[in-house]
Amino acid sequence: PTAPTVEINDGGDGVINPTDLVNGKVTVTVKPTEPVVEGDKITITHPDGSIEEIEVTASNKDDINNNGITVKVTPAAEGEETVVTAVVTDPQGNTSPEGKDNSSVDLVVPGDVDGDGEKDLTGAPVVVIQDGGDDVINPSDLNADGTVDAIVTFPEDAGYSVGDTVVIKDQDGTELVNRPLTEADLENGITVQVPVAEEGEETVVTVVVTDPEGNKSPEGSDSS
Repeated sequence: PTAPTVEINDGGDGVINPTDLVNGKVTVTVKPTEPVVEGDKITITHPDGSIEEIEVTASNKDDINNNGITVKVTPAAEGEETVVTAVVTDPQGNTSPEGKDNSSVDLVVPGDVDGDGEKDLTGAPVVVIQDGGDDVINPSDLNADGTVDAIVTFPEDAGYSVGDTVVIKDQDGTELVNRPLTEADLENGITVQVPVAEEGEETVVTVVVTDPEGNKSPEGSDSS
């Protein structure tokens, strides 16, 4: 027999994200590359080493040949490789070469407080414009250059990691910060100087963090 194809349904990016899971499992499609016949067996090895064996019968042969076999597997641990393999064995005991697919695991999302793989509003970056706590920027709140400080912090245990990209913008959409997070950022926060809006208007600071796989945090913001 020839090797079957194995495809982990990870959206085609080679990374298992929370959106790829249903009830904590990712689907995998195993399909013969040449028609299987009654008596053949397809053996699928899950990431945890467990084996699933499907025997080809008169009732399932056409479906397997046309659509393949869909199984649900539990991904490997965060940051590790999920590997699924499959072989076809004919009634005489001849076994095909191994079909294989692998995908890395990234289930930690910036802003995920409760660890369910979904971002939560309570996990958004915290922004505080240094206006004395009265939500009004007065002359005494300004730096010498006419800007006002804003401090951005990141909730602990909310999925933020060194290497994630932080983007901080002002009310005009101008990027004040666009760079990877550092350990110092996570521990101490980021202080940024913000150009203030016109008299009587709102000065606004917004923050979004994106991890290397493209998962975005909820938006944090403050206005004064």
